[in-house]
Amino acid sequence: MQTHRRKRLEIVVEKKRAAAVLDLLDRDPEVTGWTMLPCLGGRGHTGTRLPEGATDALDTVVILVVTSEAVAQRVMAAVLELLAEHVGIVLLSDVEVARPAHF
Repeated sequence: MQTHRRKRLEIVVEKKRAAAVLDLLDRDPEVTGWTMLPCLGGRGHTGTRLPEGATDALDTVVILVVTSEAVAQRVMAAVLELLAEHVGIVLLSDVEVARPAHF
């Protein structure tokens, strides 16, 4: 099976900020799609977040985008600007896809 190189952009953001990130992605004609997953918890430099709270105000989601390197770099810069004053993690990694026309 032949595979093709793409970039995987992972954006971990508070649920209340997800709509702004998704709007940014939807406005880019070269972003062909995204997936959003719930984040059940984690621990980082600001402490631990667990899904045990009385409210979901601090819940986070993970937004995944697979795209070309050029698009990933442009989107990553825009997301970092959008989240400059907010909680968020942005990761970029190499992936191999089997159906390149989808990405």
